[in-house]
Amino acid sequence: AITLWNINQAVWQSLACSVVGRNFTIDEWKQFVGADTPYQRVCPAFPSDSSVIQDELAQAHADVQTGHQQDAQAVYTKATQEAAQLDNADLANNVCWGGSTDQFAAEVMSACEQAVSLDPYYGQYRDSRGLARALRGDTQGAINDFKAFVQWSTNEYVNTTGVDPDTQAKYKQLIAERSSWIQHLEAGQHPFTAQVLEMLRVESHIDG
Repeated sequence: AITLWNINQAVWQSLACSVVGRNFTIDEWKQFVGADTPYQRVCPAFPSDSSVIQDELAQAHADVQTGHQQDAQAVYTKATQEAAQLDNADLANNVCWGGSTDQFAAEVMSACEQAVSLDPYYGQYRDSRGLARALRGDTQGAINDFKAFVQWSTNEYVNTTGVDPDTQAKYKQLIAERSSWIQHLEAGQHPFTAQVLEMLRVESHIDG
């Protein structure tokens, strides 16, 4: 009997990808390939794993903190493009919020729109898009989104029985903050200084 083995690497790679149906997570890449090797998609037909995009967001923010603005811009652009291939509203929102608080609203705007498109009634997605819109000069769009967030928060957390007091207090504070933004924007003022954006990142949809 003769056994024939196909030793074409591309064929085996394609077969493995068809069986697994996804790319490596960031942890799998570090384990099997190595942390020092830049991540790449092993299976070109499938999108990058969401964990890879989260890792890119952390890298982009680190680049901002070390003054590497162009590197951060490139990473946020890449993360936005990769997130567009996944129907993951939370992930798109993280890209939107992270890029906006790091002052790259233009680069992540499509991720903001993606999150709202996937779930237009979830207030935090409207809140993130509102920030991006404000930073891009779309004042009325930002006002509309912040008003939607205030209404959603009031209905979900403030005027709803059974919500724990700490959560209610948190959302009352957020409502007051957003209401102040609305007043400033309606008066033609820009409330989003670098210090405010840094405080928002600490508050943020990503970190906490």
